[in-house]
This record gives sequence, C-alpha cells and structure tokens, in this order.
Amino acid sequence: MIFFGMMLQGFGKSPRYSFTVTYIDNNTGRTNTGFYMGIIIACAIFGPTLAFALGGVFSRMFVTLEETTLTPKHPRWIGAWWLGYIVCGVLALLASLPLMWFPRRLPPRPGRHDNKGDHVIKEKHDQLGALG
Repeated sequence: MIFFGMMLQGFGKSPRYSFTVTYIDNNTGRTNTGFYMGIIIACAIFGPTLAFALGGVFSRMFVTLEETTLTPKHPRWIGAWWLGYIVCGVLALLASLPLMWFPRRLPPRPGRHDNKGDHVIKEKHDQLGALG
C-alpha cells in the first residue's frame, strides 16, 4: 500500500519540476531564469527544514493544547502532532490565493522568439540536399 502511495506521489510531483522550469524560462528574461529557479530550489530545500523545526515546536505542546502537569519527558506525553497539518495547510491555502489570478498563458514578449537560428538550419538543410 505504501509503495502505491509513493508511486502516486511521484506521478503527481514529477511534472511540477519540468513544467516549472519551462514556464519560468518562457516568461522571464534569459538572465533571470537562473535566479528564479534558485529561489524555487531554495524553497524546496528549506521548506522541509522549516516543517521539521515546526514539528519540534508543536511536539512540545500537549495534544489537547490545554495546560497539564505532564512534561514532554513524561512517558504519557503526547505532542500536538496534528497542529502542523493545520498550520501548514492554512499557509499553503494563503500562498495559493495569488496563483489563482495567474493567466494560463502569458502574452508573448516582443523579441523573445525571433527565430534567429532558423536561417542556419535552412542553409545546412540545403547543403545536405545538394550532397544527396
């Protein structure tokens, strides 16, 4: 069961990276693509680190969020493990709100697709045709 869950997760996550690079490359300047990809990769690296740190903070709170005489070192202590799901879920929803106003396609920038290299390909094709 875990194998199929991980496989489904892989199918869902794999297009995200390839489509992200393509979207950013097509809609930013050539010199800015690396900068924006660096930001995205930094978020991918530091996101789980932040979540792990928040899990440590939430595990020091009692599961019911009420005052108790138990301490985190007590064997009957249960941390507020569920609080991370709520906090991260709300943050994800808030972060996704601006994405709803992104267009499916950005209008093409003038000069982005100028096809400067097409004449070289045509010349090589003509040369190969002359040889055959």
